[in-house]
Amino acid sequence: SGLFAATSRPMWFVSERGSLKALHHRCRHVAPAGGSSRPVRAFCFANNVTSPSVSAYVTLHERIGRVGSQRLTLFNDLPGVSSLHGMLPGGGFTIQKIPFGVTVRAI
Repeated sequence: SGLFAATSRPMWFVSERGSLKALHHRCRHVAPAGGSSRPVRAFCFANNVTSPSVSAYVTLHERIGRVGSQRLTLFNDLPGVSSLHGMLPGGGFTIQKIPFGVTVRAI
């Protein structure tokens, strides 16, 4: 199982032997030749959802390059779909892009 991020450089986030890895999707126009997996230095958090009224989320935050940053947050409820950066990929989750410098405090 994993998560596909359809960003400017598409990638899969997968669990490999207990650690999170990013695998760049091999598209001629987005990934360099010979792309390989690399460890993801990130903080991931998830709540165990026991009731449909409880909202849980997973946040992946990784620093890219010297000053760049990427943050991807997944929710298990529908309000994120109506936001400017929200989308509904299926599987009970909505995905919302969090702008640089914004902290997710409550969902």
